[in-house]
Amino acid sequence: MKPNMMMNTTLNQLRSLRLETMAQALEQQLMQSGIGAMSFEERLALLVDREVHGRQDRRCARLLKTAKLKYPQAAIEDLDSCSTRGIERSAVTSLALAEWVNAGHAVLITGATGASKSWLACTLAQHACRRGYSALRLAGSSPGRGTAHSARQRHLYALVGHAQKYGRLAAGRLGHGRHGRSNPGRSAGDH
Repeated sequence: MKPNMMMNTTLNQLRSLRLETMAQALEQQLMQSGIGAMSFEERLALLVDREVHGRQDRRCARLLKTAKLKYPQAAIEDLDSCSTRGIERSAVTSLALAEWVNAGHAVLITGATGASKSWLACTLAQHACRRGYSALRLAGSSPGRGTAHSARQRHLYALVGHAQKYGRLAAGRLGHGRHGRSNPGRSAGDH
């Protein structure tokens, strides 16, 4: 078998094994001049490395898509932790380590309108997706004005149950106005 035909067969076999990224990396290697100076082991390591990173990138993209984040661009590194928002940087750093996810704990984010609850939830979920965890955005709609506290508790338990059903992390928010009242003035985009 000629070398060119053998390489085409190898590329087709890699694709049939769903190793598309590795096949693309091999094609790129074949086009590079001087690639013969590298040992077989070095070239193979580069191919495997490309495939692993490609899979991680695709998994992260799939997890982020499935999470349905309101702010998919929210990155924990960009989080504004100024004192006016009431977000402590040390608390965010602790949450970013994701030990609470491994322990099976939940995070409930509450606060006044405009306190960046949704943004914070999305930063935690996005960070978790980048670390390989699944996440799901659950927007907790607050009960109407004057509704009993127990209705809010039932809604919270429903959110937590939904989070447990879907796995490790749910990014949600349950907003409250001043004096413990719910916030009926939320915009439709907050659902």
